[in-house]
Amino acid sequence: MTRESIKRCLIAGRFQPFHLGHLELVKQAKIDFNEIIIVIGSSQFNYLSKDPFTTGERLVMLHDSLIEADFDLSDFYMVPVQNIENNFLWLSNISSLVPTFSSIYSGNNLIHQLLKDSKIKIENPKFLYKKRFNGTYIRKQILLNKSWENLVPTFGCRSFEMVNSFDKPSASVKFNLYSLIMKSHSNEGSKGMSYM
Repeated sequence: MTRESIKRCLIAGRFQPFHLGHLELVKQAKIDFNEIIIVIGSSQFNYLSKDPFTTGERLVMLHDSLIEADFDLSDFYMVPVQNIENNFLWLSNISSLVPTFSSIYSGNNLIHQLLKDSKIKIENPKFLYKKRFNGTYIRKQILLNKSWENLVPTFGCRSFEMVNSFDKPSASVKFNLYSLIMKSHSNEGSKGMSYM
């Protein structure tokens, strides 16, 4: 296969954390595309109730989860991207940071709106149990000290536990501390294009 014949798509998300719904999206995309660009959005945010994990932690979760699912990592580009204040410039910003791509897998209404006049094709994913496999629900489960491990890939779960063991607050302390901060600063948080 020549470099010119490679079909490449993009998946954007915050991956707070990377869960089985995200993994299903990657599996769907891999059916039609040789290579996948995974944009780790809102990369400048961490230790917030909406964005508790650092970019490095999310990279480890993604990396380990893709290995567990038997993907060839040479088929993936994982690119951290910071939010920008002007949503209109989202596509040009992304395009300047990643290899060329022909399609985006996204169920995000704002991304659909931003791309409606572009040549980039939007692929509508089939979401797997969206009520359970979503970051907000999983973060709430962790915060409430309820079961969440069955919602993320096994390696991703191990990665999550590992990144919270290196001289850092435990997961519950991390979530509780930053949920209190978020309650007192409810107008603060992610600005600009927010990823899934």
